[in-house]
Amino acid sequence: MKTTNNINTNFIKEWQPFDKLNKNVKRAILSHFMKNEYKYQPTHEKSSIKPFKPVTFSQIDNFLGLAYTSTGDYAGLWVCNGGYLWADDTHHFTGFAINELNEVIAIADDVNENEIFIKL
Repeated sequence: MKTTNNINTNFIKEWQPFDKLNKNVKRAILSHFMKNEYKYQPTHEKSSIKPFKPVTFSQIDNFLGLAYTSTGDYAGLWVCNGGYLWADDTHHFTGFAINELNEVIAIADDVNENEIFIKL
């Protein structure tokens, strides 16, 4: 998993939710989560942590409640459901964006909203 260093974070300001670019984003997200193991924590209780191993994009979307928005600094699919999908021991996924090179990048925050970026 390639994080933050050497990742282009000049993100696209807007894309259409039903265009080819959006299909590429969904494909990259699914491919990444099928290849890597993460932990999902549906509540604030550490005892609720379980493995997250989806086989369809719909499963990812159902867990995270991904919603497209282009307001703010850049467009992305943003996590809207409660719970945490942990990128590592300190950061949880908050969204997915596309940079100017058409690379799909995951955004993850820690408890102080310090971001890391993961190239999918």
